[in-house]
Amino acid sequence: MFRALIIGTGFGSRVVAGCYEEAGMTVRVVSPRDGLAVRTACAEPFDLVSVHSPPFLHAEHVNLALDHGHAVLCDKPFGVSADEARQMLERAVEVGVVHLLNFEFRYDPGRRRVKELIDSGAIGRVVHMNWNFYNSFSRTPLRKHGWQFDSMRGGWLRINGTHMVDAVRWLVGEVVEVDCRVRTDVRERPDKDGEMQPSTAEDAFTAILTTDTGASVVIDTAWAVPGTLPDRWSIIGTEGIIDVTEAVEIYTPPLVRDTHITLLRDGKVQVERIGPFEGDGHLPAMRPWAVAVREAVSNGRQIEPSFLDGLACSEVIDRLHAAIPH
Repeated sequence: MFRALIIGTGFGSRVVAGCYEEAGMTVRVVSPRDGLAVRTACAEPFDLVSVHSPPFLHAEHVNLALDHGHAVLCDKPFGVSADEARQMLERAVEVGVVHLLNFEFRYDPGRRRVKELIDSGAIGRVVHMNWNFYNSFSRTPLRKHGWQFDSMRGGWLRINGTHMVDAVRWLVGEVVEVDCRVRTDVRERPDKDGEMQPSTAEDAFTAILTTDTGASVVIDTAWAVPGTLPDRWSIIGTEGIIDVTEAVEIYTPPLVRDTHITLLRDGKVQVERIGPFEGDGHLPAMRPWAVAVREAVSNGRQIEPSFLDGLACSEVIDRLHAAIPH
């Protein structure tokens, strides 16, 4: 019997727990805010500790799991800084356990198809990638004030920028140069008691990146605009273009993920549709990722994405923050 401890009653309980159970794991969920419950559970003989607590608790919970020699999966963003991420990676390597980073979208069927096309040379060498992602996830309905809107703990760069940076690294190459601009569209939010609190973190950003392959990348995204548009990204190569639209509603019904991939090459147009998938928009990726996680931990085999990928993304995010004009 494979036993997994999930630390997290939000995404961990809502999405991860069910995917783990489908993958054949026996799951226990504890609240990240209940320190005693977390410490007690981590001392038990679990095969995997899956950390889905807020990022400012990641280091505490990952290190607690490592204290007991557990294999660990940590959600993104990986801690609150590259320094914290580096410490967690070094400790996991020292303990000698399988360590995994929850960049689950590497297992999304649509994105895996895009990677197949790029790796096969279908568009030649990638020279540019443009990614636009605009949604109202924190605005409709208005999300209450919490760590996500605190510049020292959250912000859209950390919350979603880490996923986007990981996709760039995975598809195009390592990020070597960065520039960034941010804005805050919703400047006040009610807390749990209804009192208005200032939002000090960005809820939109534009990043300009250069990879070690010489490709340029532009990411423009926001999660507090008046409505949600399909996620769209275009990858331009020396021999062709891949254009992707991902129509998805993750947090509000109807919950459908539908991906269209258009390949333009030699004057010909090829369109593939992957989906639609009903349910939470993370599920098409999280389900196969959960299977891969179980197999890796069961066999003691280190796979990607790992803490090393988490550190690489944290370093880019730190550099993006440093590039913001003050």
